[in-house]
Amino acid sequence: MSAMFFGKKDRDDHPASRIDRLNEQLLKNPGSFHLQIKLAEAYIQNGDSGRGISLLMKMAEKDAREGAVDKAIAVYKLILRYEPDNIEIRDILATLYSYKGLTAEVAALGELSLGHEQETKEEINLLPQISRDDLEQLSKVFPSSQVKAGDDIIRQGDAGDVFYVLIEGQVGVVLREKDHQENEVVQLGPGNFFGEMSILGEGIRMATVRALTNCHLLSIPQEEFEMIERQFPQLQQLIIDGYHKRMIDVVLSSLMFFQRFPDNRRSEIISRLEIMPVTKGDCLIKEGQQNQTLYIILSGEMQVQLSSGEQYIKLAKLGKGNFFGEISMITGRPAIATVIACTDGLMASMDRKLLDEIATQFPHFLRKVMDRLKERNQQTMSQMIEHYQTD
Repeated sequence: MSAMFFGKKDRDDHPASRIDRLNEQLLKNPGSFHLQIKLAEAYIQNGDSGRGISLLMKMAEKDAREGAVDKAIAVYKLILRYEPDNIEIRDILATLYSYKGLTAEVAALGELSLGHEQETKEEINLLPQISRDDLEQLSKVFPSSQVKAGDDIIRQGDAGDVFYVLIEGQVGVVLREKDHQENEVVQLGPGNFFGEMSILGEGIRMATVRALTNCHLLSIPQEEFEMIERQFPQLQQLIIDGYHKRMIDVVLSSLMFFQRFPDNRRSEIISRLEIMPVTKGDCLIKEGQQNQTLYIILSGEMQVQLSSGEQYIKLAKLGKGNFFGEISMITGRPAIATVIACTDGLMASMDRKLLDEIATQFPHFLRKVMDRLKERNQQTMSQMIEHYQTD
């Protein structure tokens, strides 16, 4: 399933590098709805809102002309998030909603300006939700089942090859800690989904999902997941984005730096991290060059190495949950080591601006990172001494 994470990305530290990467990817896949959305948002975030909004308008108009009303609505709603007072867009949305017979949504447009702040908060929620229209369409394609309150739908640690969508009822997501104590971390309702992490990831259930009430579920087997890509492309991207967010949240929750963060603040941070697929052999940080990015490993393995003449010293192998790049990022000095991907994987990256914001609001975060910096320096020195003593 790794192809779903899109292609390899070239990296540099220029603020516009994300725009460059997205443009390169669009040349290879010009019809990608997801990449066009990401590019438009990148322009807006980079200060070129005119260009970003213009791109979104062209997408929405094209989708509306071609009869892809759901996609057009999604894009117009995104425009409205950036321009909440745009009466023209609100009128277009009202027309599209009426065409779809969604009278409640038309009425809600009258309160949209008041609800703008609420909508923004929902955008960074870790509980992506499938629309009622998509639920109806999925119900026509995939089998459904009933589950009684108290039953475990999936169990942490089991192998998993089925993805679930909740139509009715409420479930609790439960994590079993090392001491075997169970901790309910979140509750899900109609339109939420679960089980995607084992489908898109390593095949092992990361948590137990327990029915809190009698539930009505859709079951989507792994072998039929690619059907969603063909028939529901916007839904497939919602699922992948949800998978990325949940994966980051699991990793960040395990890092001591983030454990004291309020859930809503951690959610905001997650929304601002960039997801980066990597391919075996990719060089993320090069010794002697400037680096302004902190990387968090979501999957895969990275090798840290130091040049020694024509050879190199292997300093460490880093896996899921580890991070790197903090030394050169904080000190402002060139990187003291090279980091290369040993396997294909997935990274989350944080730029200097976000790091500074976090450090200002949560001083303990920077202290913890500085402690790790000292630890890494000591490890590097020990590895170098061991290498030269062996030689």
